[in-house]
Amino acid sequence: MGTAMEKCKRDIESLINTYQSSSPFNVCPPSVFTLLRDLKIDMINHSNLCRIEGCSSTFRSVVLFFDYVIERCPVTDIATNTSVTIDQITCASPRQTNATTSTPNASQPNPALLPSPTSTSQLHAPTASTSAVTIGVVAAIIVVVLFGAFVFIRFRGRKRRPALTDNSFHVLGDSKQYMSGYSIGTGTTEQKSSGVNSLGVGDEDDLEMLMMWNLLPQQLVLQTKLAEGAFGDVWLATYLGENVAVKTLLKHRSSMKDVKVFIEEIKLMAKMADCPAIVQFVGVSFHRIIDIKLVTEFMGGGDLRSVLQASDDVSF
Repeated sequence: MGTAMEKCKRDIESLINTYQSSSPFNVCPPSVFTLLRDLKIDMINHSNLCRIEGCSSTFRSVVLFFDYVIERCPVTDIATNTSVTIDQITCASPRQTNATTSTPNASQPNPALLPSPTSTSQLHAPTASTSAVTIGVVAAIIVVVLFGAFVFIRFRGRKRRPALTDNSFHVLGDSKQYMSGYSIGTGTTEQKSSGVNSLGVGDEDDLEMLMMWNLLPQQLVLQTKLAEGAFGDVWLATYLGENVAVKTLLKHRSSMKDVKVFIEEIKLMAKMADCPAIVQFVGVSFHRIIDIKLVTEFMGGGDLRSVLQASDDVSF
């Protein structure tokens, strides 16, 4: 019991010291604070003291302190030496009796000055709630941004797929057998001279490679046009009796720039000739460089784009 009483006195003393030095509580007579420090009160003058704004606010704060923090600390009336209830300490209706000007809420107890753990938790609760809302909003924004990026990349990828089939080829078996025996000497002097003049850039290295890949024109027979695009046509043809796919430039796409782009495509396919995952490069066929044709193996299943569009479940 003694320990509980000591704790009550320590806590109430801390509260009273705070209020005695703060406005409007400091207009209350010092004797009131002295008694409260010892957990005592003068009930004979209590009603008169309640008319003083500072005292009324002090009594209200003490009641809150007793009720919510340390609960039932005993307060004794100095006149009767009996315990006083919380209801007796509370002022019924305080009135202003001094000349001090204060704000409309000045007579209300200041909960911020109560050293209550409960009050501390209540002050921190809005911060935790605000943090949760902030985290939720940020998470939602991140999800929306990621989804938007996914949709953008997906549709941009679809847009960049070739809308035409001029770069689509169908497959033949192993075409390396058709390349044996062909060398730089395959082309005639007339072909080589015409090729240099048509290329117009003096790129001897490119021409030498093309001549090495050049197939005998009489062994390549165009049969059926498979597709036509903005850049060229794709034909079904036969080479040495086997089906092949042949890509040719359109007549109006025979400028030097178009031919050079086509040659770069041919060189790229030739570099990947040994890759089993792509259509096989067979060779080229030309008399003049502007009439150059790209010959690849033929794939009877159709072009890759059509196959991918026909099936949404494609595994790699």
